Amino acid sequence: MGGCSTEPTSPPLFEFVPDDTNNEVGSGGSAHLNPVGSGGSASTEDWGDSDYGLSAEGGGENAGLGQGDLTVLLLVDRSSSMAEYWDAGSKWEVALNSFFLGLVGVEDEVTLGALFFPTDGGCAVAPMTGPAQFEYQSGRRFLDSFKAKSSNIFPDGSTPLGTAFEQAHLALDQARLAGLMSARRFRVVVVTDGAPNCNTDQNRVLSLASVWRGWGVELRVIGLPGSEEAAGFLTQLAAAAPPPDPSMGPGVLSPQSGQDTEDEFSDILR
Repeated sequence: MGGCSTEPTSPPLFEFVPDDTNNEVGSGGSAHLNPVGSGGSASTEDWGDSDYGLSAEGGGENAGLGQGDLTVLLLVDRSSSMAEYWDAGSKWEVALNSFFLGLVGVEDEVTLGALFFPTDGGCAVAPMTGPAQFEYQSGRRFLDSFKAKSSNIFPDGSTPLGTAFEQAHLALDQARLAGLMSARRFRVVVVTDGAPNCNTDQNRVLSLASVWRGWGVELRVIGLPGSEEAAGFLTQLAAAAPPPDPSMGPGVLSPQSGQDTEDEFSDILR
């Protein structure tokens, strides 16, 4: 949801204030948010020989990953409409603050990665190895990385979910090859407030989700206010890689408040 805006929304005031104005902490240093590519295409910019944060096969302490058996890859909508007011702030602020509150207590256990979309204020999405994104790392390292980059990551652009899924597929394949899906739990969480655009091929997105299910990946969708227009597609998407235990509830989650969102993240991250 959200068309390309002519002026970027001002960065939100987070509870988690950046303590490194040079953005040197985390994967990639300075948060360059203008990768090559638009119109829903992946960036072709060369980000170097990063290993997606997977510096030790199968994870482990030396790799800077979480100590537990759960990995969560976040796909977070950065479209302009995420700046709209909801509950106690913008949808963007409420969602991210709820995520970090849900993370409390498992910072050293869970392994996190994140792809924000778009990364150019339009339709392009940088790969996980780009400095605007977050490679696989422990929850604690993720928090430090986000503090360093948050002033440069805010709602601006459209909703290129299709391109985000292509980048996620590359990141998931790297995790699979590194052993993060062997006798471990792996979840992909999509956070969005509207229907995908930027020439997203919904059938392709559903096909990729089905492949992930074959890898043992569970897909959860958090539909924020505004996502009702895409309810049918999001339900299909969540059903393509559902939780293995039906008692865990539906794959599409529709929180009604920040507290609901925090509760959902708290469950997802454990």
